[in-house]
Amino acid sequence: MPQQHLTTTTPFEDILDELEALAREHLLFYRVQVGNILLQHFWGGDAHAFSSSDPTKEARFELFFTKCGESLSRYGLSKRQARDSIRAAIVVRTLPPAIAERLFLTQVLLLSRLHDPTARARVADAAIASDWSVQQLQDAVMAVRAGLPLDADPEAPGVQVPKDESAAPTPVPGRLVTRVEKLAAEVQNWTAQWARVDGGKLRKVQRQRLVAAVELLEAQAAALRRGLDG
Repeated sequence: MPQQHLTTTTPFEDILDELEALAREHLLFYRVQVGNILLQHFWGGDAHAFSSSDPTKEARFELFFTKCGESLSRYGLSKRQARDSIRAAIVVRTLPPAIAERLFLTQVLLLSRLHDPTARARVADAAIASDWSVQQLQDAVMAVRAGLPLDADPEAPGVQVPKDESAAPTPVPGRLVTRVEKLAAEVQNWTAQWARVDGGKLRKVQRQRLVAAVELLEAQAAALRRGLDG
């Protein structure tokens, strides 16, 4: 009961003071601290209450950002980042410390899409052991969410994640098309921005890097074209 009292009466100024006092050296650690503070003050520290989207608690959280948005922006916290911070805090709680301390914020947020703590820990462990890219981790999370049977291990029943890229689940064609569309739009945006840049001011190393990146894009575009023609 005292905890519930805390979530409804703590002045917003006091919450801002707690956020201001946090260390910001390590992004994941900082965001987890933020998430724990907000989860405690607005949802009584209860992850299930946060997931339930209680309208009363949601309304007070919204009011907090309406009244204190300017101060929160100085801490680099938008409403979306605040919610992500809460999700990150919830995930880190459920992972063994030896795993959690080796993850980045992006990885933790991907893992937040898995609601089963056991599956989440297995995916996190595999991501670290095999040094997965963000894309590999995302693919594994999507596969687990879809209930796809991955590598079965008789010693550890349940869903097992692939140990390397070659063992990853077959990508869904429609999702790949969407990703290519987004990449094409992003490249178009880069091209428009580049038109406003004086290329003569590039250092030699920068020019070499740009040429290499363009050649890589061209090679990958050619590979996509061959796949279509085939």
